[in-house]
Amino acid sequence: MTAIHSHLKQLRQDRGMTQETVAQRMGLTRQAVSSHESGRTRPDLDTLMRYAEVYDVDLHDILYGGGRPQSRRVRLLAWAVWLDLTLCSLAQSVLLWVSNCFFPVPEGVLSGEMQERLITRMALGDLHRAVEEVSLLSFGLLSLGLMAAALRMERPVGVRRRWKYWGLLTAGAAAAVLPWAVADPVFGIANYTVTPSAQLAWAAVLLLVSLAADAVRLRRQK
Repeated sequence: MTAIHSHLKQLRQDRGMTQETVAQRMGLTRQAVSSHESGRTRPDLDTLMRYAEVYDVDLHDILYGGGRPQSRRVRLLAWAVWLDLTLCSLAQSVLLWVSNCFFPVPEGVLSGEMQERLITRMALGDLHRAVEEVSLLSFGLLSLGLMAAALRMERPVGVRRRWKYWGLLTAGAAAAVLPWAVADPVFGIANYTVTPSAQLAWAAVLLLVSLAADAVRLRRQK
């Protein structure tokens, strides 16, 4: 109990939040939050419960500092999944765009120059497919790992927070794909969004499965 102030500070820092942000969400002053984190004053039970809501943890985590490694692991995996989807989608989009903009091949009999262009275009296509396969595999494994880590947490991640994260995945994929798809003179948006759409659908399935699993777990605990 004597280390509550350090637990509050660590939880805030783990989430990348400032004292001002926490104070606004708590309805407190920044000085009050600073005083709680320094140990000058000890928050009452109601305030501790509000801290638990802001940081999305159990009260036990604030009192005794438990669960931080699990939370940190979930956050790291969440970032890894987001980066994997965004960067791989970007790589695939750039390869498609370069192939269509700089190495178009007309129909009919090909001259020597066109044959060389065709070879380059095929090489880019092979590279695109390789990135796509790696992306599907890595995203699938990382998202499964994220779901497993989230299910091992003492307190389930909030439903709103999960859907917000899925929205961030969608936003990352859209930002990596749409600018190139719009600028492509040959392919349409559908050609660019097939793989990211499949990955987002997979993420939505895992999200629903995790929600069902948490519902069962909470029912058993009652």
